[in-house]
Amino acid sequence: MDYKDIYHIESIAALNSTLVNQLIHNGWILLGVNQRSDLSPEGIPESHVSMILGASKNVYEKFNLENLTPKQNHSVHF
Repeated sequence: MDYKDIYHIESIAALNSTLVNQLIHNGWILLGVNQRSDLSPEGIPESHVSMILGASKNVYEKFNLENLTPKQNHSVHF
């Protein structure tokens, strides 16, 4: 898929590998990985990683976060 064909983008916490794998299995493309670090309220370093996925219009209409069943969508972290 060319970048010009991207119709929809989602950013999903890397902790939710099941959802990321479901999207990739259904035609979504991994566009990038975003990582940021900060300190918790207690001063402990924390790292947050998210996966940026994109889909063409055809793929998005067939499989997207809105049409997942509650069972499929049970561990979504945004």
